[in-house]
Amino acid sequence: MPDKWFMKDEEVAALQARTQAAEATTGSMGIGAWRLDTASVLAWIAVGVPIAWGVWITLTNALTLFR
Repeated sequence: MPDKWFMKDEEVAALQARTQAAEATTGSMGIGAWRLDTASVLAWIAVGVPIAWGVWITLTNALTLFR
């Protein structure tokens, strides 16, 4: 394969240094950040309420099998 498709070691080191410097000043908002704001609470409610409703209906219908 042509060398133009691969990064040189110097380019990789420079990219890693820039990334580490940016994360040190701003923080990584990746996994484990636990940022819970209004939008994410509303999103969880929008997803959680229908799921909870479906589980409730399923369980109440399943109880009729055991009576």
